[in-house]
Amino acid sequence: MGGWVVVWRRFRALVTWGDEVFSAAVQIVLPYWSAALALMLSAGVVIGRIDSALAARHRLDALAGGFGAVASPVRLLTPQTSLDVVTGWADPAGLLWSYLAVDLILMTLLVVLLLIVRATVQRQLAEGGSQDPEAPRRAAAAQALGWSGLALGGYWVADLLETAATVGLGLWGEDVDLQGGTAPGVAMLAARAIGGVSLLKWVGLVLAVVPVLLVASSFRSLRDRALTGLGALRGNVLVGIVLVALFLALGGDIGRQIDDVFSHAAQSPWKIVLATGLATLTSWVMLRGGMRCVAAFRCTPAVSAVTAPRLRRTLVAGVVLVLLGVSAVLVPALEAGRATFLALLLVPGVALLLWTALSWPSQVRGLALHAGAPRADAPAAWVWLLAALPLLLLWLGLLRAITTTWAVNEHPPGAGMFWWAAALGVLLVVFVAINQGRDLAAGTEPGWTEVAAWLAVSGVALGVSALPFPAAVWTGLGTVGVVVWFALVSVCGLTGLTLLGDRWAVRGALAITRVRRMPVILGLVLWGLVASTIDTDGRYYDVELLDPGRASTQVSAEVAFTRWYVGEGAPSAPTYGPGDVRSLVLVASSGGGVRAAFWTQEVWDCAFGAGCSDADQADRDRMQDVFFASGVSGGAVGLALVAAHERSGQEPATTFSHDFLAPAVAALFARDLPNSLLRLPLPGHDRSAALGDAFTEVEPELARPLSWAAGHTPYLALNATSVEDGCRFTLSTLTQASPQTRCTGVLADVPSHGPGAAPVRQGNRYLCDRDGVPQEVSLATAALVSARFPFVSPTGTLRNCQGEETFVLDGGMFDNSGGSSVTNVLEAIGPRMENVNKRQTFGCVVPRLLIIDSTFAPTASTEPDARPLQTLGPGLAVGAFYGNRSDRELVAAARTVEDAARQAKDDCGAGDTLANVVTIFPVAAGGAAAPLGWTLAQSTQATMREQLPTETNCQELPGQVPAATSTGPATDSTDISPSEQGREEHLRRLCADIQAVHGWLP
Repeated sequence: MGGWVVVWRRFRALVTWGDEVFSAAVQIVLPYWSAALALMLSAGVVIGRIDSALAARHRLDALAGGFGAVASPVRLLTPQTSLDVVTGWADPAGLLWSYLAVDLILMTLLVVLLLIVRATVQRQLAEGGSQDPEAPRRAAAAQALGWSGLALGGYWVADLLETAATVGLGLWGEDVDLQGGTAPGVAMLAARAIGGVSLLKWVGLVLAVVPVLLVASSFRSLRDRALTGLGALRGNVLVGIVLVALFLALGGDIGRQIDDVFSHAAQSPWKIVLATGLATLTSWVMLRGGMRCVAAFRCTPAVSAVTAPRLRRTLVAGVVLVLLGVSAVLVPALEAGRATFLALLLVPGVALLLWTALSWPSQVRGLALHAGAPRADAPAAWVWLLAALPLLLLWLGLLRAITTTWAVNEHPPGAGMFWWAAALGVLLVVFVAINQGRDLAAGTEPGWTEVAAWLAVSGVALGVSALPFPAAVWTGLGTVGVVVWFALVSVCGLTGLTLLGDRWAVRGALAITRVRRMPVILGLVLWGLVASTIDTDGRYYDVELLDPGRASTQVSAEVAFTRWYVGEGAPSAPTYGPGDVRSLVLVASSGGGVRAAFWTQEVWDCAFGAGCSDADQADRDRMQDVFFASGVSGGAVGLALVAAHERSGQEPATTFSHDFLAPAVAALFARDLPNSLLRLPLPGHDRSAALGDAFTEVEPELARPLSWAAGHTPYLALNATSVEDGCRFTLSTLTQASPQTRCTGVLADVPSHGPGAAPVRQGNRYLCDRDGVPQEVSLATAALVSARFPFVSPTGTLRNCQGEETFVLDGGMFDNSGGSSVTNVLEAIGPRMENVNKRQTFGCVVPRLLIIDSTFAPTASTEPDARPLQTLGPGLAVGAFYGNRSDRELVAAARTVEDAARQAKDDCGAGDTLANVVTIFPVAAGGAAAPLGWTLAQSTQATMREQLPTETNCQELPGQVPAATSTGPATDSTDISPSEQGREEHLRRLCADIQAVHGWLP
């Protein structure tokens, strides 16, 4: 027993010594905590992108995974998965060494910051003194914190061992076959050891952090100090939450939009200067406003008793507002502004009446007279941290974009990105260095003039921003600049509202809640929610229609097929005769934002133009045999652009060099959010309309009616989803379904001949104004109705001439492939196609399907899913069913085409061996993957273009397969870099597929 006592005492001495060492180290780095925090966040961004690059850059058919898939406690049980991931990494040496270096920095800074937090808690515990009744509990808590320092040291050592071992395993896997020979036994043991060290690392982190959190939450003085800071800076906290959410919430595929937005902005020195200047100004305003809010929070507002005359005046005001609101609702001439009157008159009137009724008892009137001083002073750290956020997040976003471009994409970062990063880094350091040492101002009560000044600046800026500027103003500023600009406007407005709440004393019924400050911001939020609830008219989000008196025109699928077959509207009559195979080309283009729009246009030019030809020749007119094209979301936008260019005969402009996201974001902040409170009946001003204006300014032909696109260009179907019944909602130049007005989502509107046909609601029947007059919709609006994906675009309202409304969202909510419309149309024209094939007057019609899919296909297998929890099984199954619906619709369309083509070839006796269904899609080999948003940087465009074949590189590919016999990949034994295998294999397939498409057409 004595030996164990000695060991225990020595261990306690070691803990005490370690605690003293850590405390001394903290005192050295304590003044630089903000720099350490900024560096740690930067390292976290970099290491996250490196890990994503490891998962993206892999060998063909290997198991895809990053560093976290290997260094995980679960690998104690499944070490084979670690070996599969490691052997799948292609050329990982540079990324692994970079990961080791950055991880060492990251973990060191994390430990330093945790030690600073621990030291702060220890200092707060010591402030109580020996006379404090809680002194014994404080002493015990301080002793408990001693173990956390030692645990942090263990965490740092374990993380270093884990990272170094994983890097070593990855480098070893490059030279040795870990799956065969004598290596597997040792490799398996190494993988298990990494899992064990990873488990120890997380145990150490828990032992280090949990005691600090428990102690900090157990003492009221510690909690009050932190919460007081957040309460005093509630306006800045809201702005910070929004900025951080914009940076963090866009994960996965959409998250690459952050990288592309910054890459796009870095292409323009003007955008760089404006964004940086606005971010610096925003940080300065947040600093000054935050210091003022803290000073105001230290004061207690002057409180006077709530008198009966004041309550009577409030009662009269509430009654007057309610009567005015109700009267406005009953006046027919004011019908358009009914929701506005309800929001601005009835809601505040009811609120005043409610407050008066609850405050009338004499016991309630004096509750606010006993308001005391703040329980604690707000710490200055909150002010500096929140004020630095605009510059810091701008720096982190740019750093993320640079790292992504370096680690994942093939194109190196531009010089503008590096200069921008350097300037931002210097500004951030200067900002923190100048302001961190300042003391907060003494508590002074804000005056009404000061409050009005803050609100006036914000209101004027917001009002000017809401004006109908040309979209080029916002695209010129760029998305980054737009977000920072509205952060600046929001900071001014929320600072004014915060000071107003501190200046306006809580009285009467509100004092029952024990709130110390008037909840002005919360009141406005609740006001907006109530106003949105009572506004059932929804005029603001009406889909924009063209001038009255011009109804949308459609033809049936059967009539459209007959016109196509005889060449009506084509530049020349058909040259086919009996026995000739004539391809009826159908196109399905999937969704995917601007990526899908760009990919659709590029693939179309490659398949039906001269986009994939190296020769300087005029485009062959292959368009007259392209019968029908169905698009969803970004694919619908791409088809609209194709139709506009083909119908007008103009060359495509540099459409995708513009930032289309910026006008939508500007309309969201300047119009849609304020109008959630005002409820102004201003259709055509929401963010979806702003996005449409941005496209029509760049491509004026998109402003023409949808029916204008019909002609020798294909008939179009632009697919959305109706919210109320979840059915496909199609704006089209031909009719797919029977003349019914409603779709139940089960069997309504399904053509009787064809089990594969899908329900559809004919959108052209919902193009009437509120007076019941049929109208037309522009090509841009029709395409963007299909691309209304929250929260970039709102749900749009359309109605038929009988007044029935429908609400539409992105077509990908129902079917993101566009295959459903292809199935419907082919089933509808099937009998007539059989009839013409019996005569073969203008050739034998064989249907073909070109699928344009913008989804980046992985070239690696995925880790098998673990058995789901029984309680989550049903929900996971429902989610999987919904997620795979687009694939099922596309498979149904492809099967319908294959069956019809086989039948046509049998009826005509044609010996055609070309593929009937061709899919053109990009792959993620090497990590290249464009975002889903509405910007596309030049480097991203170049990366996607490289995935399309040209005549030269198709001829140079070894092992190329003839297009007439196969469209699958060919085997190749050439010795190429593993990181290029996926791209070359994919290019080989694309060459055969494009040749097959060219074989369809004359």
